[in-house]
Amino acid sequence: MGATITSDDSRATLRRTKIVATLGPATDDRKVFRRMLANGLDVVRINFSHGELEQQKLRIRQVRELAEDAGQYVAILADLQGPKIRIARFVTGKVELQEGQQFIIDSSLDKAGGDATRVGTAHDELHKKSGKMMCCCSMTGRSCCVVRR
Repeated sequence: MGATITSDDSRATLRRTKIVATLGPATDDRKVFRRMLANGLDVVRINFSHGELEQQKLRIRQVRELAEDAGQYVAILADLQGPKIRIARFVTGKVELQEGQQFIIDSSLDKAGGDATRVGTAHDELHKKSGKMMCCCSMTGRSCCVVRR
């Protein structure tokens, strides 16, 4: 029931801001979750990058059960993990890049053949998904990486 409606006010006021909370070990305590509901919780976020699936299923069941007990509707936002793009290895173990330097992520490069100008990637399909180019900003936003196959 994300909206707050007062029965003694004929102009019933609706709250436009939603309260979103990320679930985790601290919110598994039923008393804690009940307090969150009492304070206007509208949406729970479940981060599927952490925890086991069975644990997340238990959290979903608890949300549904306690929200129903409280006579409230609570939306569940499932934060799903995207692809993890990792660079391969450098011949020397590590390299130091200079500000503004061009650096290439090359999916055809040997997985241990990287140097200060290019490195391979464990994500062999990256060049297909990026249209053969992908910008990688440096801390100041001036560097760019080109993905090549």
